[in-house]
Amino acid sequence: MDGQTEVTNRTLGVPLTALIKSNLKSWDYFLTHAEFAYNQTPSKATSLSPLKVAYRVKPLTSLDLTPPPMDQRADVYAYKRVQEIQKLLLEARLSKLIHPTKPKQTSIEGK
Repeated sequence: MDGQTEVTNRTLGVPLTALIKSNLKSWDYFLTHAEFAYNQTPSKATSLSPLKVAYRVKPLTSLDLTPPPMDQRADVYAYKRVQEIQKLLLEARLSKLIHPTKPKQTSIEGK
């Protein structure tokens, strides 16, 4: 084995030991998780993960797929309603520019 293989094996040994310790009978199910975690971790030398180097993108993780908290979500219906109102206001302004109305003159009583 070369030095890089030894470093990789040592690096993978720590998380695999932690995962397998409590799952001795189903350790093989956790290999893909350990592999993904390793491939997601940026290298100290390049500051890039192996997946980023190989595919030029950072793959989504389960945390990326979780919905944002309720207070950070945009209400789709409210957003659509705001767009409708903005469209109506724009149409009203354009209509006023195209068909300007003359101000009404009020009559003064007694004259």
